[in-house]
Amino acid sequence: MISPEIDLRAAQLAFARDGRCRVDTFLAPEVAERLYATLSSETEFDVAYACSPSPQLVSAESWRQMDSRGRRSLQNQLMGEAAEGRGFLYCTYMQRSRIGATTGSPEFLDEIFSLWSSERMCRAVSDIAGVAVQGAECQFTRFTNGQYLTRHRDTLEGNRRRLAFVLSLSQGWHPDWGGLLHFYEETGDVTEVWIPRFNSLQLFDISHIHGVSAVAPCAPRGRYSLTGWFTS
Repeated sequence: MISPEIDLRAAQLAFARDGRCRVDTFLAPEVAERLYATLSSETEFDVAYACSPSPQLVSAESWRQMDSRGRRSLQNQLMGEAAEGRGFLYCTYMQRSRIGATTGSPEFLDEIFSLWSSERMCRAVSDIAGVAVQGAECQFTRFTNGQYLTRHRDTLEGNRRRLAFVLSLSQGWHPDWGGLLHFYEETGDVTEVWIPRFNSLQLFDISHIHGVSAVAPCAPRGRYSLTGWFTS
């Protein structure tokens, strides 16, 4: 499934220099195309959001059935948190802990999850980053109009995360549509911005402050990806 034409040497040099890199055409093109088709036309996602007192995961059906008063109250809470640089709102098909998420191709998506935790994948990633990894935690995500991920680090005390990754699965994504991966300084200054290039693996150290800008109202379709962490 991994493309035999990826440039590992260029990725190694970039990661050694910056602690992050992009590897274009990471999956075999036919696999990436099938993934996009499955996610965009066959998959029902759950909705994940961070709102006081704790993060929540609900089914898309529950999200749709929320009454206007409840939705307005929740949106006000989410916007208040986001205004202070906290929280997230996006759609997810998790490797585990799904609520109502379904797909027409469950075996195929499970095969991708298994690939990400495989010895071959871990060896390739370890070769790129010079960091030993032994497995992965994954989810497929879709960001639609108004959805976002505020800036944060992926470091959590006591967990096994070593490297963060995003495999972009959005075709023909325009930068004016938002949904861009930002990297930040401690001060909040933006150091680099990556557009979601289709079938590009974005790999970075978990200590990097990063976030996903809100998807603009003009975006005609969702921003799809496989995202998560490689673990020790």
